[in-house]
Amino acid sequence: MEDQTNPLYHLLQLSKTIDPTNNPLLRDLITACAKLIRLNNEEIRYESFTHPSKKSCTYAVLFDRLNDISLFQGTLNQLDCFWNSWSHIGLTRDDIDKWKGHTSEEQIVFNKIWEKVRIHFRKGETVDTLFKQADQEYSEKTIVQQSMVSALRFYCDKAVDYSRAMNSLRDMLRELDEKPIRSVKTPKDLQDIQSIALKLNLFSESQVWINYYKENSFKIGK
Repeated sequence: MEDQTNPLYHLLQLSKTIDPTNNPLLRDLITACAKLIRLNNEEIRYESFTHPSKKSCTYAVLFDRLNDISLFQGTLNQLDCFWNSWSHIGLTRDDIDKWKGHTSEEQIVFNKIWEKVRIHFRKGETVDTLFKQADQEYSEKTIVQQSMVSALRFYCDKAVDYSRAMNSLRDMLRELDEKPIRSVKTPKDLQDIQSIALKLNLFSESQVWINYYKENSFKIGK
């Protein structure tokens, strides 16, 4: 959309100073160019999420005077499909990393595009809230996983099922990196010790407790 050999670039520049609604020739030329645009799903996702930019075709379709209802509505519908997938299936760590990796300019464009979608389809929460909630859930589940690993290593390293339990937690961590975050649960065989592990992890960070535990474990062992 910044290519100066592109006729649409010059038409859109003109539309900033000449209102196409009052100039039939300019309006018709922009409309003719817009009808040649074909955006696939991957392009829309890239331009609205991976690297949102005011220079993208998706942004032009949504905010510049292209005057093509079919293209405008089709783009909005595809954006709504992405949003619904994030809402119903969930976000992955990769999604959150892309969202966190936006530059300040990309954040502005990202929020503007998705606010347009939210208003058009009358959604409640913003897409930014959706990502923040998923990020919080990822942090909480990671803390649970790390606490259980720490507790097992510190207190249960001699248990007969130690290796099996650690493998289950490694699987959980791998799922957190690969699957939708909301779909990842604590392994069934470790759910009973989850709350205990979180409490024990607080003690494990205290040097006084560690010294006490090691001293008494040694006495018991003797």
